Amino acid sequence: MLVQRAILERIEQERRTAHPLETGGFLEGYRRGRDIEITGLTVASSHDRASPVSFERCSLHHQQHLLASWRRSSGLISLVGDWHSHPAGQGAPSWTDRRAWARLIRSMHGDGVALIATAQGVRIFFLTALVKHKMASELLPIEETEHDCVFARS
Repeated sequence: MLVQRAILERIEQERRTAHPLETGGFLEGYRRGRDIEITGLTVASSHDRASPVSFERCSLHHQQHLLASWRRSSGLISLVGDWHSHPAGQGAPSWTDRRAWARLIRSMHGDGVALIATAQGVRIFFLTALVKHKMASELLPIEETEHDCVFARS
C-alpha cells in the first residue's frame, strides 16, 4: 500500500488541531488489484460530531468530495477507506471501529484501508471482507521516500 507523505502530514495536522477531540474523514485513491494508493482525504467539518472518544461523519461534504474526485478522474479515484484519530492511547482499534470498518468494506464491495492517528504516530490497517475472524491486519512501513510511504503486511 502506498500513501502520499502529504496525506500523512495533513492527518497529523488535523489530529493536533482537533485535540482533545477525535477527528476523521474518508480516504480516496487508486486500486490496482489488492494494492491501494491513497491520494486524498476528507477532513472534519463543523457538521460532523466529535468527542474525546468518538467521531461521526455527518456532513455531506465527505460524500460530495468523493463524488467530485470520482467524476474528475473518470472513475479511477474512489473511496478506499477511512481515517480517524484517537486522542488517548496507542491507537488500538475499538469494537466500534471494527464494526464501522465491517460496514465500510460491505459498502465498498472490496478491500480497504483504515488509519488511526495518535500522538505516537499513525497505525494503518488493511481491511478485507474475505476473512471474517481477522478482518483488519496492521500494515507496517517498509519504505519511505521524499514523497511517499510504502506499507505492507508483516
